[in-house]
Amino acid sequence: AARDALQLPARTEGVHFSEDALDAIASRTSRYPYFLQVYGKHAWDAATGSSIGLGDVEAVTPDVNAELDEGFFYARWEKATNKEREYLSAMAAGGDNPQQTREVAERMGRQPSDVSVQRDGLIKKGLIYASDHGLVDFTAPLFADYVRQRVWSIGLNIGPGGEASAASLIEHTAELGGGSQLGNVSAFGI
Repeated sequence: AARDALQLPARTEGVHFSEDALDAIASRTSRYPYFLQVYGKHAWDAATGSSIGLGDVEAVTPDVNAELDEGFFYARWEKATNKEREYLSAMAAGGDNPQQTREVAERMGRQPSDVSVQRDGLIKKGLIYASDHGLVDFTAPLFADYVRQRVWSIGLNIGPGGEASAASLIEHTAELGGGSQLGNVSAFGI
């Protein structure tokens, strides 16, 4: 179906996608319909002849990623509160597949009941869904990659007993040039 979504409209205009171009687009989009449309548009616009090949796909990939980051993923990210973004970040650390809510909470250093409000808020906003009892997943493929590109700083409050707690969660991604510029930064020091 993903291949046909690209190939059939192109054929009506006398244009052909090569097999390797179709494979690359299908793989890079996880066959998600909107992502296929964005890749198809960019590849169509970049092609110089009646054939769209792997080189055309490679050439447009940075533009496709930037468009998806700045439009599709950014709009989703902006719906989330900072606490919900923390939950999304803990999910993204576990990958793009369904995950145990307990494991997401553990990555946040909390109990599942402590983060149920964030989880429920994200479900109501359509950013994640409960794929099964005790499991959550992203509603859009590749969103975990986008979330992993975010750059944060977290202040620490030190309690009277010496225990530390997170405070002042601030995102710095935009001021550092955006996720498509940064790639998957895993950490940096101060």
